[in-house]
Amino acid sequence: MTKICVKNANTMCDAALAASSNLGWRVVLKEKSADILMHSQATANALVVDITTIKPNQKVSKIPGSSHVAKKHVLADVFSRASKIINDSEDSSSFIEEFWPKTYSLPADLDEVRSELNKNKKRKKKKTLILKPSDGSQGEGISLLQTPSDLKACMVTRSSNAKSVVQEYLPAPLLLPAEPFKFDLRIYVLVRSVEPLEIYLCKEGLVRFATSAYEKPQRSNLSDVMKHLTNYSLNKRSGEYIHNDGKTSGGSGDEEEEDLEVVADVVLPEDDPHEEVGSKRTLTSLLKTLQRTHPDFDKEDFFQNLVNLSMATVKAMQPSLVSSTRSLCGDDEKAERMLSGQCFQIYGLDVLVDERYRTWLLEVNGNPSMRLDHEVCNTGGSGSDEGLALDHYVPSIVDECVKGIVMKEALKIVDEGFEGAAEHYIDVSGTSTISEGLECLDIIGDVTAHYAAAFSRGRGGEDNRNKLTLSLFRRILAKFREEKGGIGVRGMNSLGADADLAYQRWDLDRRKKKGDDFDVWCDLWDFYDALVVIAKLVGVVGRNDYEKLSAMLK
Repeated sequence: MTKICVKNANTMCDAALAASSNLGWRVVLKEKSADILMHSQATANALVVDITTIKPNQKVSKIPGSSHVAKKHVLADVFSRASKIINDSEDSSSFIEEFWPKTYSLPADLDEVRSELNKNKKRKKKKTLILKPSDGSQGEGISLLQTPSDLKACMVTRSSNAKSVVQEYLPAPLLLPAEPFKFDLRIYVLVRSVEPLEIYLCKEGLVRFATSAYEKPQRSNLSDVMKHLTNYSLNKRSGEYIHNDGKTSGGSGDEEEEDLEVVADVVLPEDDPHEEVGSKRTLTSLLKTLQRTHPDFDKEDFFQNLVNLSMATVKAMQPSLVSSTRSLCGDDEKAERMLSGQCFQIYGLDVLVDERYRTWLLEVNGNPSMRLDHEVCNTGGSGSDEGLALDHYVPSIVDECVKGIVMKEALKIVDEGFEGAAEHYIDVSGTSTISEGLECLDIIGDVTAHYAAAFSRGRGGEDNRNKLTLSLFRRILAKFREEKGGIGVRGMNSLGADADLAYQRWDLDRRKKKGDDFDVWCDLWDFYDALVVIAKLVGVVGRNDYEKLSAMLK
C-alpha cells in the first residue's frame, strides 16, 4: 500500500487527503515513513531539507526552481529567449508567438512600452496594454494602459527597478451568447519527470468568469476590473458573483432555495458540478455550452491547442528546472534521481480563449490553489457593489470535482504510470504536434551541462560557487579556444584585452537587466549570455547568436 505524508501540504492537504482516500492509500505522520511527500511551499529553498534527506524510493511534489521560473518577469524572459532561438534556428517566426501575447519586461523595456503607447495618438483603434507586477498575486496591482500617462501613474507607486511585465491586452475574448462575461481557464499540467520530460494535461479544469458584462477597453472603463479581469480573488467580492450553489455573494447564506437569486432561473444542484451556471465552472460544463452554442467549435482542436501550449511552456521552463535541481543537490547521482521522477509538480496555467478559439497563455502558477471550498459573505446585497466582506468558507462542488480529479489522477500517474489515468489526462509528450519544432531548444540543455561543469562543487571554494569571475571567464574562453584550434585568435595580448572588455560589458548588461533582482551569482541565463560572448571571441562562424553558440558547443 502506498503511504503518503501531508504534514507540509498546507492548502493542498484536503485535496491530497481526499485523493489518498479514493486511492486506498495510507496517510502517515512521519515523512521518513512515506512513499510520497506532499509539499506546498512556493520556494526551492523550502525543499533543501527534503532534497538532502529524501530516500531513493521517495517522491516529493515540488520541483526545485519552479517558483522562480513561474515569476512573471522570469517567464517572460524565458519565452523571449526561447522565441529568439527558434527564430534564429528556423529562419521563421516562432510558434511561441501564436500562444504567448507580445510581452515586455520592466524596467528593461520601459522605452519600448512608452513608444508603443505613444503610437496610440495616431491610431483610430487604441492598442491596450496590461501591466502586471511580477511579485503580484490575486489581481493586485494590475492596470490597463493606453497612454504614457497611464504608465506614469502606475510607476509612481513602485520602485523604478521593480519588476513588472506589460502584455498586449487581448481585446476579443470568446464570450457565451447569453452571458457576455469575459472568462479564462485554469488548466492543470503534471510534470512527472524533468529529464526525460514527461508532461500530462488534465482534461478537467476551472472556468472563471468576470462579474460585469464585457466591453472592449476604452478610456471610460479601463479601471473597471470586474469587466476586464477574471481573477477569482477580485470577483468573489462583487455582489454579482454567483457561487456554485446559485447564491450571489450578497446573500446571507441562510435563504431557502426558492428565495435564491439565480442565473437564467437555474439553481445549481448540489450533486452536479457540471451545470452550465455560476461564476466558476468546470471545463466540462464550458465545453458542453460551446458545443451547443458554437457549431464551428471543435473540441479535438481545442485540446490539441492546449497540448501544444503545455508542451512549449514546460519545454521552455525545463532548463531552469534542471539547473536549479543540480545546483540544489550538488550531487550528480542524486540530481539524476530528482530530475527523472523523484520530484514532480502540478502547475496551474491560466489561459484565455479568443473569439477564434485560439488559446493564449497568460501566466503560470507554480503553486496553484488546491482549496476545495470558497469564501462567502453574510452582508451586503446583490448589485454591482464591490468590496463585500468575506467571512466564512463553505464547500465548493466545482472545486471538489475539478481539484479532486486533478490530484487523484496525478498521484495515480506518479505512483503507477499513465495507463490508469488516460480517462482524465492526456500524454502531452506523446501527442504534441510541435515537439520537433522544439528540438532547437536542446541547445539550452548543452549550456546547462557546461554551467554545471563550470560551477561544480570545490571549484574556488563553496563561497565562490556560481560566481563567474573574470579569471573563470578567461579559463572557459581558453578551453573553447583550444578545442577550436585557436580559430579567430589575433594574438594573446589583443584577445586578452578584448576578453576583459567583453566580460565587463556582459556584467554591466546583466546588472542593468536585473535591476533590483541583481546579485553576484551567475544564473543559467547569465551563463548563456556569457557563452554567446565567448563564441564571438573564439571566432566561430554563424549568422546569429544561436548558430555561433551551436558551432562552439558541438
